[in-house]
Amino acid sequence: MRRTKQECRQTRQALLDAALNLFYSKGIAKATLNNIAHEAKVTRGALYWHFKNKEDLLQTLSTQFIEADRIRLESALGTPEVWERLRKTMKTVFHEMQKNEKRHHFTCIMFQLIGMHDPDSILRPVLINYQNMWESYISRALHEAQAQGTIPANRDLLWAALQITASFTGLTRMLIGPSDNNHVAPYIDQIIDVTMNLIIHAPVECVERTFSE
Repeated sequence: MRRTKQECRQTRQALLDAALNLFYSKGIAKATLNNIAHEAKVTRGALYWHFKNKEDLLQTLSTQFIEADRIRLESALGTPEVWERLRKTMKTVFHEMQKNEKRHHFTCIMFQLIGMHDPDSILRPVLINYQNMWESYISRALHEAQAQGTIPANRDLLWAALQITASFTGLTRMLIGPSDNNHVAPYIDQIIDVTMNLIIHAPVECVERTFSE
């Protein structure tokens, strides 16, 4: 019997959900295509109909989450209140990371990739794409906020970008750590606020842009 488009979509999503669960629970290296097909309750042939290999599954998964973040970040740019909208977006992402199981699992998988030091791994472009997307939007938001006068004109924006990245990477690690992270959750908004307010209010002599002759 010919499968309907709806059934194909359901099978495809079941495979993605199974891959997400197994990449998280077993690790990317140990999760096999047989494992994924069994978890999704489909045949190996059905898996190959939708995806070429494990890397294709991972790239498709990452695209879903990256696109969701891209839409959120894009909506903050080009607005008069870019800084506050970026702040709100950051809080939304981190609360989702803490409360949404799929988002939590995906973030853990991305940090698995950070631990893969093989520069030739075909999985590394997934991580690089994700990191570059965030870095690009943060940089654009910083420049827009400075042009709007929210961030002081003499503030070093490279320092600001590094400050955000360091703070939020640390917060991410705490939220996806192996221990119970309930003690972190109440402080998510406060940590984000302090980081972003520091960029605006830090003593100028500490983070003043250096102009070359």
